Amino acid sequence: QECASKSKNSMPIFFGAVSNPEQHGIPGKNVTGLAFDNNDIEEQVMALEAVAPHLKRILILYNPTGRGGITDKLQKLLTKAFYKWKKIVTTLPVFSADEIMQKLPQYLKNIDCVVTLRDPTPNASLEYIAKLCTNRGIVTYASALSALKQGPCCAYGNTDYDGGVEIAKAFIALVEKHADFNKTPVSHAHPQYKIVVNHNVARKVGLFSRTPGL
Repeated sequence: QECASKSKNSMPIFFGAVSNPEQHGIPGKNVTGLAFDNNDIEEQVMALEAVAPHLKRILILYNPTGRGGITDKLQKLLTKAFYKWKKIVTTLPVFSADEIMQKLPQYLKNIDCVVTLRDPTPNASLEYIAKLCTNRGIVTYASALSALKQGPCCAYGNTDYDGGVEIAKAFIALVEKHADFNKTPVSHAHPQYKIVVNHNVARKVGLFSRTPGL
């Protein structure tokens, strides 16, 4: 948005991996790009249901102000999707790592699964969250595959590499056909999302014993 507003409208600008760009005041004149929409919420819940249908009590950990308020909207969509599968949903808004450490342990009683969104606040503390939950036999479900290295039981999304390839292909296609960025509408990505299970953590929380054949 800042680049677009400061440009003299002659320099073409291409953006990638932006969710709901219109909410950020882009695109503008001579600006186009590839939007990553938040249309995978239903699939994210269905993926968890396929892996662990016994999980009934869900805690969603998020920062309502994260990503310019997008995280709050994602939380509401995710809550609605879980309700369709007859889940009991608790939401825990947090604004800092200290608040997570202070509040989360109190909320874990009678919780089967903690879900973190694509949100910088819980993601920065994901290693702590995952360890705390694993020690209590609670499944952690992160909303980005790159988060797996921090220890959650499961993660959903696509790899950063795959996302980068899709952005690059979209940009190259525009350059090769000498597209006028001012007349080129924003295109929408179609990433291949999937759920990945950390088998070591899954064993510790008893996921395999409850989901035969996983």
